[in-house]
Amino acid sequence: MKKIVLYVLILVLPAVAVFLALNIAYKQTNHWKAQYYNFDRFNHVPNGIKLCNVGTSHSCWSFKWEDYPELNAFNFAVTNQPFFIDLIMLKHFESKIEKDAIVLIPLSFHQVYKYWEEEYSDFYHIVLNKKEYPLWNRETYIRKQLFPLLEDPNEKLKYIHDDIAKEKIDRFHCEERFTKWLSEEQMKKLVDEHGAQWFLNNFDENAYKKNFDAVCKIVDYCQEHDWKPIFITVPVYNYFFNAFGEIAPYTKKYFYQFSADLTEKYPDIPYWDYSHDEEFSPNIELFMDDDHLNVYGAEKFTARIIQDLRKAGYLE
Repeated sequence: MKKIVLYVLILVLPAVAVFLALNIAYKQTNHWKAQYYNFDRFNHVPNGIKLCNVGTSHSCWSFKWEDYPELNAFNFAVTNQPFFIDLIMLKHFESKIEKDAIVLIPLSFHQVYKYWEEEYSDFYHIVLNKKEYPLWNRETYIRKQLFPLLEDPNEKLKYIHDDIAKEKIDRFHCEERFTKWLSEEQMKKLVDEHGAQWFLNNFDENAYKKNFDAVCKIVDYCQEHDWKPIFITVPVYNYFFNAFGEIAPYTKKYFYQFSADLTEKYPDIPYWDYSHDEEFSPNIELFMDDDHLNVYGAEKFTARIIQDLRKAGYLE
């Protein structure tokens, strides 16, 4: 029996050691860091943040603070990030954010009447801990954070020796679509076929109160920490803005009721609505799709936000 155990150990331990070494090596690759549109940026959040934003994909690709290092700003937005996780992210990185910091709270058309709970939850197992994240799952944590090589090892092993370019870690350059734009015909088709169905299939009247309460918790948390919250809606393409109101008019009604209710409850907090701003919305070359800016739109919009923050006295 002892010999059998010894033989098993002789065979198994080296294999385990090799796996662990390869797993560590893979987690050093650009391919690993580029996941979830560069989750690795959350491993390098600077101290003394003076300006930041939360939000979903609309915010993720609307703010390009990297071009303004002197502002010490950071983008906490993640694709499909609901309001309740916006708050969790702010709490997690609270020590990194300065007193009197500006916190942009984006209000997206998609967020008001849909309450996300489980979509894209895998990402947060890499950034948040068990106590913080209500959807934390041991199996997902092991698979996504501890031993990512367990998933598709044959596919991932190649990146240890043949990694992707470092530039691909940048969320604005990890995919070609973020640096291009569609034709007018493609944009209309996208809105009519995909956008309309999204609104029609995802409307949840009960989500309104949950999302409203979640935003209020964000505001209250900001004020408790002497941060300066600002509500904001990022630009969308003109055809999207006009079409979704015609296809599902209740969505526009609910969205503007949502923002009106917030500004009524918090009259001292400004709401900057750029959704149909003439500097952006008519210009198709600034969008990668109907409601997301591309890298050129992000550069232009970030400059505009900084300009408006200075005009309003938030920045010097």
